[in-house]
Amino acid sequence: MLRSLVNACKSLLNPCDRLPSMSMFLFRGYRDPRKERLIQDFGYEPKFWQGGLLPRPKSTTPVKMPAFDPPDRWSEKRALFGQNDYIDILGDGNLEPHHLVKGPAWLRGLQGKEFHHIQRRLKMREGSLGAHRPSLLALLRKRKRYLFRRMNFVHGGKKK
Repeated sequence: MLRSLVNACKSLLNPCDRLPSMSMFLFRGYRDPRKERLIQDFGYEPKFWQGGLLPRPKSTTPVKMPAFDPPDRWSEKRALFGQNDYIDILGDGNLEPHHLVKGPAWLRGLQGKEFHHIQRRLKMREGSLGAHRPSLLALLRKRKRYLFRRMNFVHGGKKK
């Protein structure tokens, strides 16, 4: 009994005996020192130098950096780069870039919100949609009504 009391007093006087081997790091949680650690990277051999600075023979002198030579920003090659990119691409000027876009006719050259997309689509395709896809026509009209109400009354209608 006296021996166990002496061992208990020794462990109280020297608390470092109870700490894990990596006691210099601050852990956020408790790590059980009795729990076995997983062996990771077993058999891995790094293929790069890990010894600090690169080894250099003592007889060689250090390699000097070349003097900084700023590039000439206004050289002929740089100044005229891309000058002919748009010459003769679009023809005589009657053709605009949005005419070259492939896609639905009601979307070509259109800028605007979803409401304007639907409005233009219905204006251009309402007859053919009614004949071939009546359910899509009904959905587009319903969406247009919803967006109209939202745009004019819910978010930013006329204010008094």
